[in-house]
Amino acid sequence: MTGYGIKIQAGVGGFAEMRRFIAAGADELYGGISSVPSHVYGADNFSSPGELLRAAAEARAAGLKFFFVANEVGGRLLEHAARVIKKLGPGVDGVIVKDLALLRRLAELKVKGFYILSTLACCYNSRTLELYRRLGVRRLALPEHLTPAEAAGMMRRGVGTEVFIKAREYCVNANGLCFLQFGPENRCFCRDEFRAAGKAFRMPGPSAAEQFGQLYDFVKLGARTIKVGRSPRPEGAALVFKEASALRDMLEAGEPRGSFVKKALRVHAAIEKGFDALRAGEARK
Repeated sequence: MTGYGIKIQAGVGGFAEMRRFIAAGADELYGGISSVPSHVYGADNFSSPGELLRAAAEARAAGLKFFFVANEVGGRLLEHAARVIKKLGPGVDGVIVKDLALLRRLAELKVKGFYILSTLACCYNSRTLELYRRLGVRRLALPEHLTPAEAAGMMRRGVGTEVFIKAREYCVNANGLCFLQFGPENRCFCRDEFRAAGKAFRMPGPSAAEQFGQLYDFVKLGARTIKVGRSPRPEGAALVFKEASALRDMLEAGEPRGSFVKKALRVHAAIEKGFDALRAGEARK
């Protein structure tokens, strides 16, 4: 065993989903409320600050940390979000934020807390991270497009690091700056196959093998939290969590990089069969 102490953080949209993740072995949870924007396409939120505080209390009683997510706030909702965060206070373990203006407003209100900088903030270099650190950021969810070599300097700045399973949750374009979603479910057509002159094309991106190799390297550099995003399909989120748990076990067992990537690809293929079954079930409805 390596003793990395990797934690899995999962997004939740209600009590039932939260309890499933607690039972499945999550270490940390995060959730939002309906009145504060939080980049949640089609998934659920808690209805009010009071309901979220009750969820946080239940999670903490089970030994988990619970974070409030407010990572798409701006304009007229900025003041409202700051007041909500102040009201939540020590009832949550921290706040996931994106907006510089929100952090500055919280500082003006003398609201202190453990702030996690969302991947949507697109923090791509050490100088930017230092700016956020001075405003109270203590952990960074790495932007999905950074490679380990590019992120290494940032990961030595004394700020904790979270990573997504990019082989599963990855935006081909810049997550947080992409407007290619469409339809009632905000489907990302950038993942679709395009055809021209009898040939098929997809927007380029790293292979699953490359993504798993990067996950291994991120952990070696010091990443200690694997993040499972919220989903409009709780069954899908449960599958991603299952994949994250298997990957963590392999990393903690000290698998060499090449062996880890091969085994991770097998796990990925098995989880994909679960998603195929979900899609088939939805198509029959």
